[in-house]
Amino acid sequence: MDDLQDDFPRKVPCVMCGACCRWEGEVKISEEEITRLAKFLKISEEDFIQSYTQLRYDRKGLGVKMLEDGTCIFLGERNVCRVHSVKPSQCKGYPFLWRTCDSALHCQAVRILLDQGVLKREYPADFEY
Repeated sequence: MDDLQDDFPRKVPCVMCGACCRWEGEVKISEEEITRLAKFLKISEEDFIQSYTQLRYDRKGLGVKMLEDGTCIFLGERNVCRVHSVKPSQCKGYPFLWRTCDSALHCQAVRILLDQGVLKREYPADFEY
């Protein structure tokens, strides 16, 4: 999954609005991603789990902690992801592998990719990794 973005037809024309990091939902996180993120942040896996994760809605694993307003805990100033180089696979897959039915309402990049025909109008099924 580390080379996930290499499989996409093109780069996302991101305008740094942060909309993809502010939505109601969850970002699933695997054990391998926990290890990678903890190492990147130079903290133990236990500290990472305590500080940056929460139990997923289905109680079948962990997800990235979201702030009260639905913003990802890793979204920093000027809408820059603080863990961009090691971000979870679910984040890397947006909007090619998954997006919500109203992503185009909130994300200019999705609108551009739809207009260019890079993305299909119907949205992909739930992301599984």
